[in-house]
Amino acid sequence: MTLQRLISVSVSVSTIIPVYLICRKFFNKQIALLGAAVFVLEPHTVQNSLIGISDPLYIFLIALSFAFLHSNNQKIVYLSFAMGALASLTRYEGLLFFGVLTVVFFTRYRKERRVLAKYAIACSIFIVVLLPSLYLRIQSTGDDGLTSHVVSGVLVANSIAINEENGLSQFIISGSESFIKYLGWIMIPYFVVLVPYGVFLIVKHRHHRKMSLFLSMIVLSLPAFYAYARQIQEPRYLLVLIPFFSVLSLFLLEKIWKRDRSYKVILIVILAGILISSTIFLELKKIDIEHEKEAYAVAQEVVKSANVVNSYYPESKFLKAASITNKEFPSLSSSVVPPLTVSTDGFSYLEEFIESNKKSGLTGLIIDNNEQRPDFLKDVYLHEEKYPYLIKTYDSAHYGYGYHVKIFKIDYEQFSYK
Repeated sequence: MTLQRLISVSVSVSTIIPVYLICRKFFNKQIALLGAAVFVLEPHTVQNSLIGISDPLYIFLIALSFAFLHSNNQKIVYLSFAMGALASLTRYEGLLFFGVLTVVFFTRYRKERRVLAKYAIACSIFIVVLLPSLYLRIQSTGDDGLTSHVVSGVLVANSIAINEENGLSQFIISGSESFIKYLGWIMIPYFVVLVPYGVFLIVKHRHHRKMSLFLSMIVLSLPAFYAYARQIQEPRYLLVLIPFFSVLSLFLLEKIWKRDRSYKVILIVILAGILISSTIFLELKKIDIEHEKEAYAVAQEVVKSANVVNSYYPESKFLKAASITNKEFPSLSSSVVPPLTVSTDGFSYLEEFIESNKKSGLTGLIIDNNEQRPDFLKDVYLHEEKYPYLIKTYDSAHYGYGYHVKIFKIDYEQFSYK
C-alpha cells in the first residue's frame, strides 16, 4: 500500500507537466506556471493521491492526451490517441474521450487534404494500443472490460427508463442533484471563485481551442452523472475535471495580473492565498486514522456475525477488505463476497424495516453513534432494552474504541410475537 501511494503521488505530481503544456496554449509562461501550481496545490487532488488508487494515472493520461491533441506537431497529435487509449485501459470511461479526440481532430484539420487518411492513422494507433490488453482480458474473463462496461451502462439506463414508473425522470433528477452537489464540492475552496469567469469567456468567445476545453469537461462528466444517477455517492468521479478547472481559473488570474504592474507581488499573494486555503481545507477534511482503524476492526466483527445488515456508510466501506482478511490466504478478491448492506432510506419504523428486508436475508443490525442515521436506529442505540428481539453480540465500548458501535442479531422468533 505504501508503494501504491508513492507511485500515485508521483504520477499526480507529474500531471503538472501536461497541465502546464495545456496552459501554455492559452497563456504566457508565467501564467502557465501559475496554472500548474493551482493544480498541484488543489486539496482534493492531494487527498486522492494519498489513497493509492488508479485515479491519478487516469487524470494524468487524460491531461497528457489533451495537451498532445493541441500540439503544433502533427506526429505528437497522433500520440494523443495513444494516450487516450491508455486512459481507457486505466478506467473504461476514458473510452468516451475518444469522441473528444475525434471532434477536435476534424475541427483542426478539416481543411487539409487527406484528412480522412490521417484520421484513419490516428484511429489505428488508438486500436493498436488497446488490442493486446483487450485480448488478454477476453481470454481471462470472457469480456474486454471496456466496451462491455459501456454497453452495460447503456442497458441499465434503458432498463430503468422502460421498466420503472417515472424511471427516466427520476434517474435524471437523482443524477442532476448529486452531480451539482459534488461539482460544487470539488470546486471548494478556490475554483468556485476562479472558474465561472473562465467559463463565461469560453461561451462568449467561441474559439475552437477554448471550446475543446468545454467539450472535454462535458464528455468527462457523463460517467460521473451516470454513477450519481445510480446512487453511487463518490466525488472522485469528477476529479478528472481538475486539470481543466486549473486552466479556466487562469483567465481571471491573468486579468488580475494585468491590472497591476507589480506582478511579482500579485503572484506571491495569489499563491499564498491558494496555499493557505488548500491547507485549511486539508486540515479540516483530514482523515481520522484512528477512526478508520476502529471502523475496520468493527467490519471484521460484522463479517463474522452477519450476511445481510443495514447500511452504515461510510464505515461499511471496510466490509470487503475485512472479508478478504478473514479468508485463508491466498484468495482472490473476486472470490470474496462481503456482507450485503440494505438501505434504510424510506423507512420510519424499525419493525417496518426488518419486515421489509426479512426476505432479503437481513440477519443483523449495525447501530453506531453517527448523527446522520435514521431516528429508529438512533432509538435502538439509546434504548436497546426496548427491543427484546434484538440480541446484542458486540459492543465496541468494551474495547475502549472512540467509535461506538453495537451489533445486534435479529431473533425472528421473538420478532414474530412482539
